[in-house]
Amino acid sequence: MEAGDFRVVGMGAALSALKEGIATKEAMMRESAEDEKDADKWLFAASQVEMFEKTLDDLMEAYLRWSLKPEDRGKGSDHADSNFNVTKTLRRMEALADWGWENKASVMEPPMEIGQLEEFYPRLGTCISTFTSDGSPLWCFSFKMMDVADLKKDTAKQDLLIRNHWYLMHKMAFFPSTQDIGVTMVMDIGHAGVFESMGIMPAKVKAKCDKLMQGASAIKMIKFCMCRPSFWMKAMMKFFKLFMSKKMQSRMLSVGDDFGKLYKHVGGADNVPSCLGFPGAVGTNEDRAFNGKVFHTTPAVVDGATATSSAADAEADSAEAAEALEAATAAAAAAEAAAKKAKPAKVVAL
Repeated sequence: MEAGDFRVVGMGAALSALKEGIATKEAMMRESAEDEKDADKWLFAASQVEMFEKTLDDLMEAYLRWSLKPEDRGKGSDHADSNFNVTKTLRRMEALADWGWENKASVMEPPMEIGQLEEFYPRLGTCISTFTSDGSPLWCFSFKMMDVADLKKDTAKQDLLIRNHWYLMHKMAFFPSTQDIGVTMVMDIGHAGVFESMGIMPAKVKAKCDKLMQGASAIKMIKFCMCRPSFWMKAMMKFFKLFMSKKMQSRMLSVGDDFGKLYKHVGGADNVPSCLGFPGAVGTNEDRAFNGKVFHTTPAVVDGATATSSAADAEADSAEAAEALEAATAAAAAAEAAAKKAKPAKVVAL
C-alpha cells in the first residue's frame, strides 16, 4: 500500500467511494483540452458487461475484492466489515480503462458475439470449466489443441486471440471466488519441443495480453498445474524454483503423464471438458464458459476459514510470484533467442 491510500470499511461504502473517484477523474479529463478526447475511457464500454448479464457495479465490486489483503478481509462473504483500499482499486481500474480504450478496435469493432467466440475457442485450446473442491475457478489450457500456424498467419485471428483474453478475464472476474480464493490454472504441454513452444503468440499480441492479465485484471492465482512437460521445460522449471520460496513452489504442481493425480487435485475428471484432449477427461462441453450459458455457480457453502486461508496464501505469494514471473520471462526470452540462432540439422536424402 502506498502512503495516503484512502480506505473504507464495507462493500457498499467502498463502492460509493470508488464511483466518486472514477467520476472525479472523468470530470478532470473532460475539463482538459488535451485529455478530453480520451475521457470516454471511464465509461468502460469496452468491457461490454451486458454480455455477461452484469453491470458496471458488479465489475467495480470484483476489483474491490481483488484489492483486499488477508488482514483487511472481514468475516463474512458479503465483505460488510472488510477494509477496502479504494485508491488501489482505482489505480487498477484505470489500468483496465486504459487497456480497453487502447484496444477498443480489437474488442469492440464489431461488438463481441458469444457465437463467434464459441466457434473460435477450440483453436485456442482454453476454457474455464468449473470449480475445484475448495471453490477455486478452474482454468484449463491445452497447448496441443491450439492452432498456432493459423494464428500466426491470420491477423483477424490475432484480434480474436486478444478478444479471448479480454473475455475470459472478465468472465473470471465476475466469480467472487476468483478474488476470495484464487484461480487454479491447468496447462497440458503435451511434450511440445522447444521450437514448437516458442513464439506461440505473435510478439505484439503477447505483449497486449500480458499487459492485460498481469497489470489490469482482477484475477488472483492460487495454483498452477502442469501436465506432460517436455525435457527442456522441466529444466527451465528447476531454474525458476531458484527464485521461489518453498511455499511458492508448493503452489506449482507438475503431474507429468499422471492425469489421475491431476484429476484428484481438481476434484475429478468430470471437471475438465473432454474437448480439450486431456486423457481421461469426461467433462461435457456444457461446462465450457464460452458457450454463453450459466454453467456453474460458486459452491453455496465455502468454509470461511479455508477461503480466508487460501486468499491469504495467494496474497502473501503475490510479490514473490511477480519476481518469479519476471525471471521466467527473461529465461524464456533467452531460450527463444537461442532457438532462433540454432541451425537446423541437414537432411540427407537416401
